[in-house]
Amino acid sequence: NRFGIEAYDRNRIVFADDPDRYINASYVREGAGGRWWVAAEAPSKEAVHAFLSLFLPPEDSLYPSARIHTIVQLSPQGEGSSHPPEPYFPPTLSHAYTIHAERGSTLPPLQVQTIKQKRISKANCTKTTFVISRPTRRSQLRETESFEVVHLLFESWPAKSVPNSDGLRALIHLIHLIYPLNTRPQQRHSHGHDDGHYKPKPKKLPHTDPPILVHCSEGGRTGTFIAINSLLRAQKCIPSPYDDIHTAPRIPPSPLGPPPSEIAADPVLREIDHIRDQRAAMIDNEAQVLSPLILFTTYLTHVHHPWVFSKRVVAHFRSASYTKCSGTVLLNGI
Repeated sequence: NRFGIEAYDRNRIVFADDPDRYINASYVREGAGGRWWVAAEAPSKEAVHAFLSLFLPPEDSLYPSARIHTIVQLSPQGEGSSHPPEPYFPPTLSHAYTIHAERGSTLPPLQVQTIKQKRISKANCTKTTFVISRPTRRSQLRETESFEVVHLLFESWPAKSVPNSDGLRALIHLIHLIYPLNTRPQQRHSHGHDDGHYKPKPKKLPHTDPPILVHCSEGGRTGTFIAINSLLRAQKCIPSPYDDIHTAPRIPPSPLGPPPSEIAADPVLREIDHIRDQRAAMIDNEAQVLSPLILFTTYLTHVHHPWVFSKRVVAHFRSASYTKCSGTVLLNGI
């Protein structure tokens, strides 16, 4: 835990084939939209192997395609110099990493190699495809299997703040980009031993839409991003979940009980309260509380949908007046 923020036990991810192994990652379900996500902490050096294991199916899995295979990173590389995360894939195509398991583990090392990189200017992000390889335990021959993961690094969201107008437009493009990427059939490769040479044997896996993993440096932007997607999904602005294979735990009722009536009556505050019940430090400052409202309005204005502002959001934290201008919202006094 890089910042001393622990995942709640009630929705923490537990490895099916190693329940005692710890990873700081949580299943998070949208309140209004209903989609499952995985919210995680960017890993420390000791946690990289466990973090990468999130993208590998258990070896006895009947549905290997249900594994997580898309990452959205909302913080720049190297942000958070006091507790910097460890890179978990090579930055260039010419490098490969060997990642050893945490101390005391008997798990074999993982090989990580970047195979594709592409700049997507409209979404102001870099799309990287990397491959995680591991030895198989079921074969007596020297065999490995590899799994592709798509990583999207969004570069327009300052820490503890709100994207500017250009950043908001880029974020809208990012949101529309991630779902087609996540539902594309993934490639799984087996590398079998044959006369001393390894030969890839690609297997196309069934179509599925498992949860997308999202992380930033401290968690605030992660919760805000999930809230934005949930509110847009509830208004049918983005696709509904297609999650017929992957199963995640049902989130039990909040141990704090139902929210106060003034929060329960407001769709934005209700969403924020629902998400914060599932993981600490999500949406952790005033600017991020306003972000879902700002982007929601920007999106609906951009596509010419009417939207009635919910002023309870601002009144709950600080009074403000709203001005709609060219598809953006200016929050005077914030």
